[in-house]
Amino acid sequence: MKSILSSILLLTPAVLALPAPQTTAPSAPISTKPAQTCSQKSQHFVSWELVDFTYSPLAPSSEDDASVPETSVSFAIVHNVIEHQTICTATSQTAFDGTETFDCEDVPTGDDPSTFEGGMAQFSFDASTGNVTLTQRWICHDDPIWPTYFTALGSGIAGLGCPATGSTAEDVASTADCAGSTVQVNVTEISAIA
Repeated sequence: MKSILSSILLLTPAVLALPAPQTTAPSAPISTKPAQTCSQKSQHFVSWELVDFTYSPLAPSSEDDASVPETSVSFAIVHNVIEHQTICTATSQTAFDGTETFDCEDVPTGDDPSTFEGGMAQFSFDASTGNVTLTQRWICHDDPIWPTYFTALGSGIAGLGCPATGSTAEDVASTADCAGSTVQVNVTEISAIA
């Protein structure tokens, strides 16, 4: 009995010296979520960015200048669903008052109609308030036989630091705040046809 007891006592320090068992937290499962489709992204589309928004106000012409004065607005539409950036430019011999709608550039169709994303857009602009309204159409080819056609409408305010009309052509040209800004246009309505 003494020998058993002395064996237990001799082994006790060895057992106490063993490292504690490691407990590991279960690892988080690896996300294998597929990327969102064009239609899924489109359903959650909330705004465009109009980059390089440039407005040139109508400046009175001088007595020496026989040309008709023009005002212009231009920008590129950044749309986070489609890759193509649509360019919009318009000129007018009167101040932009928001009543006229202008077509943006023709969107290149490419060689394969089954991958054409669209991006056709129209806009109007009111220089007195800075209000920009936008309508854009695009196509999602998630189903190769039945593509989905989206149309979105929205509006935003261009924070112009220049007057709607200039006092002189030099004053307008020296106003840097009329060019290069980014305007966020929020979607107010979106529809889809499949």
